[in-house]
Amino acid sequence: MNIIISKKMKMLCQIFVLAGLLCFLMGCSGLFPKGGTVDHSDHDAPKEIQSDDLVCLSVSFFRYAEVETEREGAEYHFDLRKEDGKVTLSEDECYKISCEVEEEVLAGAQKIIRQYDLVLNNGTDRYTRGIVPEYGPFSLTADYASGEKLYFHMNIDPYEDWTWAFLKYFRRVFADHGFTEMIAPEERYVVDRFDFSFNEGDTIYDYGTILMPGTAEEFATCLYRRVYAPGDAKSGTKIIQVPEKYFDQVELFLLKENLYELANGKIQPVDFHSGDDDFCSFCIETEDGRQFNGWFQGEDIPEEMAEIKEHVKDFLEPVFEDGEEVL
Repeated sequence: MNIIISKKMKMLCQIFVLAGLLCFLMGCSGLFPKGGTVDHSDHDAPKEIQSDDLVCLSVSFFRYAEVETEREGAEYHFDLRKEDGKVTLSEDECYKISCEVEEEVLAGAQKIIRQYDLVLNNGTDRYTRGIVPEYGPFSLTADYASGEKLYFHMNIDPYEDWTWAFLKYFRRVFADHGFTEMIAPEERYVVDRFDFSFNEGDTIYDYGTILMPGTAEEFATCLYRRVYAPGDAKSGTKIIQVPEKYFDQVELFLLKENLYELANGKIQPVDFHSGDDDFCSFCIETEDGRQFNGWFQGEDIPEEMAEIKEHVKDFLEPVFEDGEEVL
């Protein structure tokens, strides 16, 4: 029996074949991104975690660079875990570096989780496919000694504040352990002045750079430290020669602390009197003439400045203890 197929039927058959082939290419072969939203979320996952005893953290994200550095963005995958009494930090996507770190690094990572309320995302496993790769999906997994767990897997904005917090924090930890790869050359400045002053209760700490008479025609750059009570600025002063490679160490310290980002362009008011209010100020000058100033008073003092002040003392006090004093 002969079956006669019309031209119209042949055309319909061709359309169905092409449609099937296109579906195969888009879905099965992966040659083209398959769109749509995938949702496997656990809506019963707890939105509160009692423990702060973090034992393992794995987090991935894409982060665009800050505008002023003019760097392209990059994808990062950090892994921080405690095993067999050792704590290891790794970045195995962009820089592929790893080192053993102190247990306090776990506490610092947990602080970021708390600060940005990341537990509110717990159980979320929802993302849109086919969008630009900078948005992921990416994930975060945190395990606690209590057995509690935080997990989410979703599209993440490349400019999220919490991803920047993790990047800054882990970059500083790596730099503390000799790995400076994450600090790009264009982010660095050749520093030739660093002044920092603040109060702790009734005690003023004042560190800085000063010009002292050198030869008959020149002045020598020296460092000074003053620790005093308000109204007694002349006591507790020590002036030393600038140690070898001091400003190289300052440069790395400032990058680790991200102090440039806190600069608000303000300087200490002329009518401000130490003891009136809590304060903190700094001045950074670079070899090419750029200046970064910061002045904060009372409730305007950034939260992270409390930790930075301790780091400044830990960094500078040994410099003055070991430095050659200028008479």
